[in-house]
Order: sequence, then C-alpha cells, then structure tokens
Amino acid sequence: MTKQVSLFLLTVALLLMPFTAEAQSRLNGLTNICISEAGFQTRTADCALIVEVLRNRSSTGTVTMGIMRNYSTKVFNRSRTDHRRWIPWMTPTRVRPRGFPSNLTWNPTYRQRYWGVRRHVHRILTGQVMTRYSPDHWGARSLRRQRLRDGWQLIVRGRPHDPNRPHLPHETYNDFWMLPGNFYIDDE
Repeated sequence: MTKQVSLFLLTVALLLMPFTAEAQSRLNGLTNICISEAGFQTRTADCALIVEVLRNRSSTGTVTMGIMRNYSTKVFNRSRTDHRRWIPWMTPTRVRPRGFPSNLTWNPTYRQRYWGVRRHVHRILTGQVMTRYSPDHWGARSLRRQRLRDGWQLIVRGRPHDPNRPHLPHETYNDFWMLPGNFYIDDE
C-alpha cells in the first residue's frame, strides 16, 4: 500500500468515525455549500463565514440540514439542469458526481480537492478555524448596490478571482452582510 493511499484511508477514517449519520449529513452539506460558493479551495474565509451565517440564521444557533436546505436550495436540488448540476451529487466516496464536467478529472484531482474542503469544514465545525465576524447573510458581489440601498451593512467585501493576485486568508469571493437593524462595530 502506498503512503498516499494510507494517508487517504487514515483521513477517511478520522473524518467518518466520530460522527453520527446526522453529523455526516451536515458535514457533506456544508462541504457542498462551500464548494458551490467558493470553489474547491480553502484559501479564503468564505466557508467559515458561511457557517457563521447559517448558525446566526438558525433558531437554535446550530447548523442543521433544514437551515442549509432553506438557505442554499440549489446545492441540494438533484433535479437541477444547469452547468453546476453536479454539486448536489458530491459525496465523500470515490464516485464521480453525476453531471461533473467531462473535461475535468474527478479522480484523483477534484476528489482530493473535495476532501481538502471537507477537512477544512470539519476544522470549522470543531472550532479549529474561526472568524472574528458574525454576519447575517452572504451573497454575490453583483447584489452589493441593492443591499447597500436597502440599508444592509457590508462587513466583508468579496473580490473577484484574479490569477495574478491570490486571495489572502481573510478575503472572500462573496460579500458578507449584517441585516438592517443589526449593527457591527469593528473594534480594530
């Protein structure tokens, strides 16, 4: 058995063993949401902030499958027909997601990236990765003008992908917001 295969099996065991079926579903769902929103990467703060939004929007302060499905309906819609229809079909197995682009290599390239995001989500859920912000909402940069007109407070400004300038860990692809009536004061 190669060292890479051994490391992969150990990672799978560590990520799957300590969780109930409900926790596994939550980890799968959050992984898919993070990939849908920020791609197969963990360089930006998008995923940690998304988890915060879902916690804040939940009546219990816990990220549940219900709040994820309500907030990110397309991520769970297996009837999608758009170019990202493969997202709801991603699972922690070796199986190529249904509808995944044929010009991209799932095994090993994107499968390994999937597991990288999944490990990152696990670290967020266990408190190993944290954010100093507590936003109420996230969304595309294209909605920024309307949200500002509506009185929302922009607390993290997303910026477009630029291959010549990598994102820094505190940067995001998405905008993150406080809703009108909630106030955020940056104490730094």
